[in-house]
Order: sequence, then C-alpha cells, then structure tokens
Amino acid sequence: MNSMTGFGLARLSSPESNLEVNIRSVNSRFLELRFQVPRELTHLESKLRQRLGKSLRRGAVDIHIQRRVVDISQRLKVEVQVDVAQKWLKAYQSLSEELGLSAAPLGVAQLAAQHQVISLKEDFSSSADEEDFILKAFDQALSHLVEERRREGAALKKEILSLLTQLQKLLRRVQKLAKGAAALHQKKMESRLRKLLVEVVEPQRLAQEVAFLADRADIQEELMRLHEHIDNCLTLVMARQAEGKKIEFYVQELLRELNTIGSKSSQAELTALVVDGKSLIEKLKEQAANIE
Repeated sequence: MNSMTGFGLARLSSPESNLEVNIRSVNSRFLELRFQVPRELTHLESKLRQRLGKSLRRGAVDIHIQRRVVDISQRLKVEVQVDVAQKWLKAYQSLSEELGLSAAPLGVAQLAAQHQVISLKEDFSSSADEEDFILKAFDQALSHLVEERRREGAALKKEILSLLTQLQKLLRRVQKLAKGAAALHQKKMESRLRKLLVEVVEPQRLAQEVAFLADRADIQEELMRLHEHIDNCLTLVMARQAEGKKIEFYVQELLRELNTIGSKSSQAELTALVVDGKSLIEKLKEQAANIE
C-alpha cells in the first residue's frame, strides 16, 4: 500500500550547472502534475511526465526544478549589428542635411549607445549531456518520493487494519445486543397486538403491524453486509497494490449500513455502539482518502 503524501529531493552538481529537484505530492482523486521549471527546460516536461506516470497512480504532484549555471560569462553573447549602426549614421547625416545644420561626426561610443547596435544575449540552453544529468537528478528525487510514499503507506496500512479490527469487535457486541433487541420487540409486538385485538381488526392491518415491527427488530441483514464490506476492505488493504478508490467505496457502504442500524435501534446501548462505530468509520474514511 502506498500513501499519496510524500516528498523527494535531489541536489546534483556538474561542470555546467548546479541542480535542485524537489517533488511533493498530496491527496487527489486523480494524478495531477504541476511543473515549475526554468523556461529553457520546459521541453523536458513530456519525459518527466512519462517517468511520473510509471511510478505514481494518484496524487497532486508539484515538481520544482532550480538550475544555476556555473560560469555565466560563457553563456553571455555580445552581438554587434554593423548594419544597424550604418542606418543610424545615415539617419544622422540626413537629418543634418535636411535642417542645414553642421554636425560633429558621430563617434563609436555614440553609435554603440544607440538601440540594438550592441546587444547582450543570454544562452542558458542545456546540452544533451546536461539533459541526461537533469533526468538523473529528477529520477533520484522521484525515487525518494516513491520510497517515502511507501513508508507512509505502511503506517497507513497498520492504522487501517487496527480500525477494521476495532470495528469487527464492535459489531460482535452489536450482534449480541441484537438478540436481546429482538426479544424486546417481540414483547412490544405482543402488547400492541393485544391492544389491537380488543377492537375489530382487519386481517390486512394486523399483518401490516406484525411485518412493520418485525422489520424494525431485524438488523441481521445489515450486520451481514457490514461483515462483507469489512472483509472486502481487508482484502484490498492486504493486496500488493491497494486501490484507494475501492476502499473509499466500501467505507462509504459501511457508514450507510451502520446508519440503517441506528435508525432501527430502540436501545440506548445499541445506539451508543452505533455512534462509536460511526466514529471509527469516519477515521477510516480519513485514512482511506490518502491511499494511492
């Protein structure tokens, strides 16, 4: 069993750059991937998605990559646009002629200061070797994330098994009380029938009263389904790859059946057990929501 909560971190250095990759995941009904990577690395996202898809099935996952180039000076390029300088010079001379004004010759410093004559460009693109290095760092962070999700899952499994065991014990107590409840309802049924028989009672109405009271007293069907749902939960929890969505479904069914028992209950002790059982199921629901 794997949890959807985890964190993985990797820091690697190469002659070209220093990298930090961290991947964090939390609960989600589906696999949601959110990337925060340098613009020059966005072309790697498809490869990163493939790697994540092979290792994770569910969870909201944030991927953050920081890349610091070691020698920035080698990444900067100074470009001189001679044709742009010539256009500036011609425009300067043309303006002088049009206005009939003499002008001092333009110096190199003046021309260089004009827009786009000299430009500085940054080239932070990654080489093929560095991309392999980045993928290596990502794989390390992902491996750490998967391992942490596995450790969290082991603790989650232990907690869920404990809750299911507690619920089984509680249901056995409910089973014992149910037998007493049936006898109590039988007495109530007889009392109501005696009152009804004082009057002239139609057979159909008498049958309806008996059926109603009998149904109110009988919770065996609900108990049977509760045990079936618990068995199904146990099977899923013990599976090699537990499926959180299926477990959540059975937990919801457990709550539904227990609510039905609560609505049929006329004993304070039985009602108290139902309340305790709902508390256990709510805890199960919280835990199941974190299973991958």
